[in-house]
Amino acid sequence: MARLGSRGPSHGENTVKIALLARLILAGVFLYAGWDKILHPASFTAQVAAYGLLPSELLTLVTLTLPWLEVLAGVCLLVGFLSESSALVLGLLSLGFAGAVTSANLRGLDIECGCFSTTRSGPADWNHVLLDLALVALAAVVLTRGPGPWALDRLLPPDP
Repeated sequence: MARLGSRGPSHGENTVKIALLARLILAGVFLYAGWDKILHPASFTAQVAAYGLLPSELLTLVTLTLPWLEVLAGVCLLVGFLSESSALVLGLLSLGFAGAVTSANLRGLDIECGCFSTTRSGPADWNHVLLDLALVALAAVVLTRGPGPWALDRLLPPDP
């Protein structure tokens, strides 16, 4: 219990903790999701095809490169290297995923999401849209508050 007159964490310390937590959660989600898609490319390709949003000429290219982009950006966030760029990429991807799931829902498609797991992703429903928007919010925290502590970005010289 805090004593009268004692000071808790400052506003700046809370901001740093929130930024670090947002960065690590975003990294963990995309490392997990991307790695599962890399391990199961045929399942992921079938799930993406079910949305009916990509022409067949692009389907294989997208489904083979997207998971690697998720993992690369996740690793960068985990170590805090190019944090803002990685958060921007993952935030834009999450926004795109929310749009794809919204489209599926509005068209009445009964398909697997394929968002975080190729084997246990569940249906593409409104809950996944909300989850994707929460990931956009986490990316926005990293973009606006910086990477937080224990980030390699802090070792780089400041922009002139």
